[in-house]
Amino acid sequence: MSEEPDIFDEMERRIRSIFEATMADIDEALFDVSSRSLKPLYRIEATDDELIVTFDLPYVQKDDIRIESTEETLSIEARIIKPVRLMSLAKGDVEFEKYAKKIRLPVKVDPAKAKAKFRNGLLTVRFPIHSRGTSVRID
Repeated sequence: MSEEPDIFDEMERRIRSIFEATMADIDEALFDVSSRSLKPLYRIEATDDELIVTFDLPYVQKDDIRIESTEETLSIEARIIKPVRLMSLAKGDVEFEKYAKKIRLPVKVDPAKAKAKFRNGLLTVRFPIHSRGTSVRID
């Protein structure tokens, strides 16, 4: 009988470890405590000639959004009108001041021809997709 408490203690330790690791993964996907930034939800859509990336940015004003892009990445940062206080099980009570996200784009785009629109808390960035090449004539 003296073995049973040790088994239960070990089970509790393992469950706690799994729970803490899961919560840390969730926290990492949702925000970055060190920079006090939330990671916004986003969606990527592609057509034959255009890549469309839409970010959900509630409580943000158009003038407080910064967008940077290369052929392969898109970064956004947007200041929130009023800081948001969230409770993280792993980090405790934290106040966030901005959204920030950098994503790798699934295809190469032409960032110089990108167009962005912000309306009702949604930021939509449209990129023309780099031409996929041309046929080569054989002599």
